Amino acid sequence: MLTVLTCALLSISPSTSSARLLDQPTLLAQSNFFPPSSGNPRVDELEAEIFRINQDLAQLKSFWPVGTMAMCIAGGILAPLALLGLVTIFIPFIGLPLLVLGGGGIALLVYGLMTGFKHDEQVKQRRAELTDRRNELEREVRDLKRRAAGAMEAPVLLTLATF
Repeated sequence: MLTVLTCALLSISPSTSSARLLDQPTLLAQSNFFPPSSGNPRVDELEAEIFRINQDLAQLKSFWPVGTMAMCIAGGILAPLALLGLVTIFIPFIGLPLLVLGGGGIALLVYGLMTGFKHDEQVKQRRAELTDRRNELEREVRDLKRRAAGAMEAPVLLTLATF
């Protein structure tokens, strides 16, 4: 419990160095570092696109939205009231309201879980798309650089005179 409280306080306090370490992907994404120019405009264009994709990947967060978390917490707190409502159903002024509140809690919990998993799946899909695109661009850059390096080397001609 003390560890959770300490982590929460460190993440809230902007003056501690630990809080800055928690935001490192964001700082990396906001940096202005750009790869040096290679001389080939197509390679530079592809490297710029890879740089933008890396920034997008660093800013992607898979945290559940706050509303979803609130629904799950409220649902988890209210759901056990359904059991109390079932036990005391024979006392109409106590059992029925507890049963209704518990049913609402179950509905909040289920809806919160569904929307949270849906959001998580969307983030994973977006991350996979960006990673696939980055891999394609990196492969193309490697091919262009390999071709450029191969074009600079003089071809070796084997003739009968070399033997």
